[in-house]
Amino acid sequence: MKEIIVFLNGSFVPSSKANISVFDRGLLYGDGLFETMRSYRGKVFALDEHLQRMSRSAEFIRMHFSNNTARWHRIINKLLIYNKLDDKDSYIRITITRGVDYSRLTPSSHNLRPTEIVVVKPIPQRIKKNQVSGIKAVTLTFFKSSSVLSNIKSLNFLDNVIGAMMAKDMDTQEAIFISPEGTVLEGTVSNIFIIKNGRVKTPPLSSKILPGITRQTVIDIANKIGLEVAETPIRKIDLLKSDEAFVTNSIIEVTPLIIVDGGNIGGGRHGEITQKILKGYKDIIRRKEG
Repeated sequence: MKEIIVFLNGSFVPSSKANISVFDRGLLYGDGLFETMRSYRGKVFALDEHLQRMSRSAEFIRMHFSNNTARWHRIINKLLIYNKLDDKDSYIRITITRGVDYSRLTPSSHNLRPTEIVVVKPIPQRIKKNQVSGIKAVTLTFFKSSSVLSNIKSLNFLDNVIGAMMAKDMDTQEAIFISPEGTVLEGTVSNIFIIKNGRVKTPPLSSKILPGITRQTVIDIANKIGLEVAETPIRKIDLLKSDEAFVTNSIIEVTPLIIVDGGNIGGGRHGEITQKILKGYKDIIRRKEG
């Protein structure tokens, strides 16, 4: 495989030459943020929304972040060209850390220079396949810790890493976190939706889940096509007995969830409403491309 070109602190370099300091706070403490998004035939989708979320998160953790949309567009577009992905669908990740600091846990200054990293890669073929065949998931109870960081996409991602490893061990594609009270929270990399009697439900942001960009887009689509949408607590039993279920994020878009904990959702097939919402999402992408 040809070595990819990445962006690091103002330079475009081969990934093997992209080195960061052993004193970078992102490495030492997970002190940073990231955003993942997707491009379609070279056009980045929802970049503004992702940058706005990163800007809000940076403000919350008191970290400097330059929310210059035009600048990030230029960086990403150059990376897509350098990696010959400017006419393809691609995965894009922006990572920002607080920067290099030789002090202890408390940052030595509020004016540290952030470390900026951008990586682009081709979209895996399995994404499109999973949108047709659906995916399997396992639930994990009393697992994901709840904190003030639950609503931001920080580099403190170990709960999710372990959850994803456990999902793989159980031959499933996603793990769904269940709260101590027995309510559905989110997946390791996704937001969760269920459909029962034609009504769409998703856990509320007050349950300390990530405010997904795709999650909000899906809510808007469902409202537009006349579906009733409720942001409300969902019990585990509600998920298991739902007529349809699906997961969302910027990379997988809208993907049917057909098996949870070994039991079929909706007969183990993707549902009609899920497909309508996926079509609505694809329509938005086509309009953005046009």
